[in-house]
Amino acid sequence: MNVSDLKERIKSLAKKQNEMKNQRKTVNFFGIRSTNPNEAFYLVWYNRNELRHLYEAYSMLRGKERQTFKNVSVKEDTINQLIEKYSS
Repeated sequence: MNVSDLKERIKSLAKKQNEMKNQRKTVNFFGIRSTNPNEAFYLVWYNRNELRHLYEAYSMLRGKERQTFKNVSVKEDTINQLIEKYSS
């Protein structure tokens, strides 16, 4: 795997994140519901955490400085695993 695979993974999760955010609404929801609000809430939360780690690994693979997130814990082990997986 390489950096372009990581970039595609980020793009797909970001698109899914954008679609699921609207599905969390329980009141004033307009459109077609694809999942229930509880499942959408969990998916948004999980994708948010995964995207943080993917963005961090992507920026480090490109040689940029580490990003800092306020009040958010980022696991160093997970970032290092992603860097090992996607560096080639």
